[in-house]
Parts: sequence; C-alpha cells; structure tokens
Amino acid sequence: DEALTVRPLRDEDIPAVAELLNRANFVPASEGYPISPEGLRRHLEECGTVLFLVAESHVHRKIVGTLSLCAISEQRVASPGEIFATMFLIHPEFRSGSIPHQMFTVALQTLVMGGYNCLSVTVNPANVTALSLYKRIGLYRTRACTIDYDGQLELRGHQPLIIRTMLGVNSRLPQESWLTRAEHGWHFLIPPEGLRTSNYDTSFWHGLEVVTYDLQAEDWQLLFRIDVKQDKLVEMRTDEVHFCIYPEQGPRAFIGDTAEVIVECTNLADVPRSYGIAVEQVAPELLPVRTFQPGESWRAVLPIATTQVGSYIYHATLQQEHCAIEFSVGVDVQESLELQRVQPLQYIPSQSPWDAQLCLTNRRPEQVRGKLRIHAPTLPDIQCSQTEIALEGQRSCEFVLNGRAAETAIHAISVEVCDEHGRVFTSMPLMLPIFEAEQSMGYRQQGTLYLESSELVAAISEQTGYLRLWDRQSGKIMIREPWPDLGPPLPGGLKRSKPRALTCLSLPNGTRDELVCEERLPHGERLLRTMRFITPHVLAFSHRWHPGPEAEQASTKMRTLGWCMLRKDVLTVPLQEGWKTESVIYGAYPFMRHEFETVPFSDLPMEPESYSANWSAFSEEGITAGM
Repeated sequence: DEALTVRPLRDEDIPAVAELLNRANFVPASEGYPISPEGLRRHLEECGTVLFLVAESHVHRKIVGTLSLCAISEQRVASPGEIFATMFLIHPEFRSGSIPHQMFTVALQTLVMGGYNCLSVTVNPANVTALSLYKRIGLYRTRACTIDYDGQLELRGHQPLIIRTMLGVNSRLPQESWLTRAEHGWHFLIPPEGLRTSNYDTSFWHGLEVVTYDLQAEDWQLLFRIDVKQDKLVEMRTDEVHFCIYPEQGPRAFIGDTAEVIVECTNLADVPRSYGIAVEQVAPELLPVRTFQPGESWRAVLPIATTQVGSYIYHATLQQEHCAIEFSVGVDVQESLELQRVQPLQYIPSQSPWDAQLCLTNRRPEQVRGKLRIHAPTLPDIQCSQTEIALEGQRSCEFVLNGRAAETAIHAISVEVCDEHGRVFTSMPLMLPIFEAEQSMGYRQQGTLYLESSELVAAISEQTGYLRLWDRQSGKIMIREPWPDLGPPLPGGLKRSKPRALTCLSLPNGTRDELVCEERLPHGERLLRTMRFITPHVLAFSHRWHPGPEAEQASTKMRTLGWCMLRKDVLTVPLQEGWKTESVIYGAYPFMRHEFETVPFSDLPMEPESYSANWSAFSEEGITAGM
C-alpha cells in the first residue's frame, strides 16, 4: 500500500506513538497511564530495544501501528539468540490491511541479518484469533511455555534460523524468496493441526522435544526439525539432501551406561552431489568432502564417554558446494541416584550428636535394588537406618543418618547401591554443613552457592545470580532478589531471571566469612558482589564496579530489587516526615514487570528525596525481613 510506510522509529515519532498507546490503553504498566514521551523513551531503553517499527499513514499523516523487538518481556529475559516481539498494536481502522504483513517481514529481515535464531511472543490463550494468526506464521507452544503470572501464553518461533538456513540450502532458490515477499511471507509454511487451540505444538523425536517446520517454497519441499532445548537444527530434508544428528539412546544417560550420537547423510538428488561433515571437538574432518552418488547414504556412530557428570554438546557442520549448515545435539550424563536432605533448613551445631533425614531418588527408569553403602570420610561413626534398598524407577525413599560430635566443616556424604549382578549405582555428594552458632559456612551444591548462618540460609544460583533467603526457625522463604543489572536493559525485577557469566571467587569456610561473585559484562566491565553475615540474623551486601576499556560508552547505572515473599506482611518505610506503615496488597498489579507485590502508587512517594533512609522492612507474625 503506497499510502502506508513501515519504518524504524525516529525520535520525533515518540510523542505520536505515546498518543497512540494511550488511546488504546496499551501502555507498559511499569510506566503508568498515561505514558509520557519521556516515559516511553526510558521504557525502550530499559527493555534493550533492538528495533521499534512504526506504520505511518501518509493520507492521515499519523502513526497507526507499532511493533517492538526487545531483550525482555513482562516475565523474563531473552536467551542468547532470542528476541521478544512486543507492543504489537494497529489502529482499528487499519487492521485489515497490509500492516501486519509488512511489519513481520521487516522484523524477520532484521532478525535474519542480526544472527538471531528465535522469536517469542505472548498471547492471551482465550484470544483464538490471535493464537491462530501466530501459529500460522510459525510461532508454536513448547512444553516450557506455560501460562504465566499474567495469564499469558508464550509462543516461540524459529523463523530467523529457518530462513537463514533455507536461503543457504540451494543457490538456485528463487531470488524472490519468502524473506522478501511481504504478501506471501509465511504462506510457504504448512501449519500444524490445532491452530485455534493452546495445545502443545511439539513432538518427541529420539527423546528430544522438537518442533517441525514443513515448507513448500515454489517447487521445493523442505523439512526442518529443531531441538527446542538448544534452539538448534537436528534434522533437515530437502529435495537434494537429508541430514540429521540425534542421540541413539536419548538425550539423557547415566554414569557407566552406553551413549552414542548418530550422524546420517543421504543424497536425495538425481545427480551426484559433494558433501563433507565435521563434528566440532570430536572429529573436525569426520567425513572429508567427497561425491555422493544418487541415493547414497552415510552413517557414523560417535560414542560418548559416560565417566563424568556433565552436558556433552555435539556441533555438526554439513559442508555443501555453496554453503555450510550447522546442526547441534546434546546429551546430559547424570548419576543414577540423587541424594537430598528432607529438612534442608535444619541447623547442625558442631561438637554435638546429630541426625539428618535424607531422601534418595532413583533417576533411572528401571528398579535399583541392592546393598546401601554410605560414604562420609570426615564424619566418624555414622549410623544408617537402612542397609538394603529397593527403589522402582523414578521413585524415592527416606532414611536417617546419625553420628556423634563432628568438627566444624562442610562434610560430603554420598551413597552407592550394589546389586546382585555387581553393578554399582552412585549419587553425587551431598554437602552437610556443621558449624558453631556464630560462624557462617559456604559451599557449592549442584549449581547453587549456599551461604549459611545458624539462623538464615541464602542460596545463589550460579547460572543467574538469583538469591533466595530462608528463615530456619519458621521454614519460610523471606526474600528473593535477582542479580543486580548494570546498564540497560534493566530487567532486575523480572519474574524470571536471565543466565549470566558469573564466577565464584571465594566461599566462606568458617575462617573466611565472605562469599564473592563476579559478573563479566560484554564491554569488559566487572561487577563484584560480596555477601557476608554481620550477625546470624543479618546478611550484608557490598558491590564494586570495575569499568572496562570502553567505559566512556558503557553505562554505570545499577539496578537491584528485592522481593519480600511473606504473604501477610506489613511494609514500613522511613519517610522524611516519619515512618509510614501499610499492609502490602498482593495481586493488585500482577502484570507489572518489576514486582510481585506492591503498595498502590498513591500511598508512597516515588521521589527518592522523600525518604530519610534507603531501607524498607516487612513484618509478618513475629518475622521481620528488612532490605
């Protein structure tokens, strides 16, 4: 439509965009209604906006549509290679026109050129019209896409990855491809069944959860299968070649078991074709480039050494005459048994007799039966309530360990079960901290850092830096806090935290009482966060920021936000005119990006200078949590 233009946002458009959003009551909750031009600028910056498209009507001389591609949504932060499509709004008078097609096409071109693999949106599952539209263009529901706190359903699509692969599959593809044809951009996709339902759109293939894209481009039949866990290709079928990589025994293996990755390639063309195959870190030249005759197949079996726990990722490359296409598959190797504490908040003092109730889970699908052995080298004279065990697949049982006085230390406990055939099934070590009342202890357990006092337990995710703080006496979680964010985008208050490049520099051991973690940022900056117990009841934080070589361009803003998790609590804050106490209202603004709970805006001032100090306190039934 020559009377309409879809283009990137300009600064002079912002007042008109704010007016459009206000008229539709389609404003971000974190900015309030009505949104101001300054609030919209701040929102776009803090969301890490990659592209903001506007549709401009030349006849009416106004903005009639918007679409934003950004790094965060209302619920979580985008994974590497992923982007969110938000603020998709079209004036009612223009919804039957070409604006949606034009916007989606321009957005796809940007994502393909930018190297993105995945596009995610949220939709109200009751809006079957929108649900059907999204599924028709390849946005599907996976098992991880659940109804979120706001009643929205997340859909994910791999159109950027598919298009980038599709354009490289054969150089003879029509130049007027589906990437550049707005009116037919997604008509090549054969939609799945159940377009108007919120059912899952994925299936299982060799144990992997996959989404399948069937396309018909001109006279081409194309099939792409994507592992949704990695957002990577695992199978491709065209009129010329079929290639796939998959785990023969499934994506999960156990210590000592057989695990293999299979690589297959078949020439489907009517004439000879040349292909080469490489698998990174395993066989850089697994198959040197050679000629495949019509119908010729090739297959390789790559064994995995299941001697250590970990994730083993295999990156394969199919080298064709005109392009190289990448595939990837992973296998997680685990221990057969998992050992946990039934009462993880139990405090065990040193130099006193102790007992601990443990839970043993059989992760295997089949039964594990045999003699139970306990390994705890630093715990003398321990006794176990069971000596033999019989556990069905995926089942658990409990038993009790007790012992005499133990020294202050982090004690490692592991178990093994030896069956009648001589097979031994083991667990990862379970850390059992034993220390004096005025000390603090830190340790690492299955991807989580723990810092404990005799009154509180803090758990910090090594993947995200997310903090959870428990009170031992009540058994309640009191505080949840994401890792601080440095510079936009600022998703610190999101309900799901993002992966980060974190390193633990030190753990307290009874004599050294600080836990120090470091995050390295893209521009070379480093944020160090130190946590230590001042008293058994008080956990203190300090931060140090080290600018990188591009510090003059990098922002030094830092945002951190804690959430109180008590459910009948009263909030106290120190205002200039005195302390103010209000009951917390839960669920008043569940759609807001930055918090689970809130006191209405009208009750508390928003200006920092209105407060006499930078703390707040939450109280519930004798428990007080302060930040």
